[in-house]
Amino acid sequence: MQITSVDHEKRRITFIHKSRVDRRGKKSFATVTMDVFEFMARMLYYLPDRHGKTVRYYGVYAQSKRRGLRIAAGATWSLAIQTCFQKNPELCPDCGAVMAARVVFAFAADTLVRRMQKTQCLVQGYFRRRPP
Repeated sequence: MQITSVDHEKRRITFIHKSRVDRRGKKSFATVTMDVFEFMARMLYYLPDRHGKTVRYYGVYAQSKRRGLRIAAGATWSLAIQTCFQKNPELCPDCGAVMAARVVFAFAADTLVRRMQKTQCLVQGYFRRRPP
């Protein structure tokens, strides 16, 4: 909202405000002239009550969440899994060697899993070669 003129003698105020935004993101503005006291009444509607709290940021943008997000951003996916399940997903459960990461996520993950199930079997969450 932008006040363009104030007529003190007639007690009128003129301002421009955003009337609407269409689907393409184009903004439409309208110019309104009204009595000063009506304008003040409309503006007072948006003020919070005395000792009332207004929520400015919530969800991920809240100040209390930002610290947690910074900590989580520094953690890797393997550390998160290790913390939850007490197992390192990058180590082979049989020999303890570091496994090579091939695909973490694929758009066609279900087809890859079906292809692996033809030659391997799933044992305790890990794919193992089927015995010949």
